[in-house]
Amino acid sequence: MNTQITKLFNSGNIPRAHLWLQGQRLLDAGFKPGDVYTQVWADNELRFVRNGAKNGLPDNSTKTIDRKVNRQKGNPAIRVEGKRVHDLFGKRFSSVKVTYENDMITVVGAEQVGAETV
Repeated sequence: MNTQITKLFNSGNIPRAHLWLQGQRLLDAGFKPGDVYTQVWADNELRFVRNGAKNGLPDNSTKTIDRKVNRQKGNPAIRVEGKRVHDLFGKRFSSVKVTYENDMITVVGAEQVGAETV
């Protein structure tokens, strides 16, 4: 298991936010460019499950891993944005904790908006 704190990007006064995950951590969790994954939205977390539809999860939120080209190397990338991300995380948190496990990534709120960091 690999955990990372990442900054959540808010779009000014517009109620939307975006989260960008990419690179070696995705590869280590089994997410490769072109793979299919399912977004699972819960009350206070967002999960990405690789091949989720094959594992009994609803396929209405199935996506494909993007390929970010960086110096001729294709790295996997997942980008989630919009009002739903803002409503789940952006209203209360300035960053999120991302936990990478085999075939699953879990995102939860980390630092409260306006909280002092030590």
